Amino acid sequence: MKSTLSFFNLVTLCITLIAVAFVVLPLAALASNSSIAGIVSSLLNPAVELTVYFTMLAGGTSALICLGVGVPAGYYLARTTGHWSTRLLASILELPIMIPHFVVGIALLLFAPFIFQTFLGVVAVMVFVGLSYTVKASESAFLAIDLEYERAARTLGAGQARAFFTILLPMSARAVIGGALLSWARGISEMGAFLVLAYFVYPFPPLVPSATNPMSIYAYQVYQLEGVRGAASVSLVYVLVSLAIFVIMKYLQDWREISISTK
Repeated sequence: MKSTLSFFNLVTLCITLIAVAFVVLPLAALASNSSIAGIVSSLLNPAVELTVYFTMLAGGTSALICLGVGVPAGYYLARTTGHWSTRLLASILELPIMIPHFVVGIALLLFAPFIFQTFLGVVAVMVFVGLSYTVKASESAFLAIDLEYERAARTLGAGQARAFFTILLPMSARAVIGGALLSWARGISEMGAFLVLAYFVYPFPPLVPSATNPMSIYAYQVYQLEGVRGAASVSLVYVLVSLAIFVIMKYLQDWREISISTK
């Protein structure tokens, strides 16, 4: 059957292209103001390399924590949906999305002053701002799974935990991983809370060999010293590194879905 592009599809395509242009054009401006020499210099700069390593390490750690906490929370919310207490818990877990970033840093600093300027402080910020995405993705995934699958497993003798790990979790793996990926992306892009809690991070042997900054803070420091054009090259390096990891993770996520469906 030959498909045709309807008028409505044409309109939605145009709107989609506008959205894409809104993302691509500023990044293109960033690239046009970056020289090859500046990009190479940034790539070979040990300080830049350390910020990338540090930020990705903290981001990966926070994503794992978000998975460990967010998936069980999402399951509970999905299985008790409709109850007033569940709505209250869901609202609280979604609250970090709307809190100003600077306020997040102040709140965490007052709650746990011992994490000031530490690796743990960076991870805490990333978990706080990113956890909501994993919880929401997990909740939506479990809500989309028919309860009959779980009931059938329980009828066959599987306990609730076994049914969760052998039936529900594999079926929702793509959405759960997608939520964790969003949590990771949200965490590494943070800046406001870092300005308060982790502007300068002390060494954390053996994981962090020397003092450093999150990527966003380092780019901000370069901007303060050298201006917009001076910060363009290092900012572009950060964009490319983050984009590369994001694309790889999305590919692995899709690959896992294909491999599961073909078994």
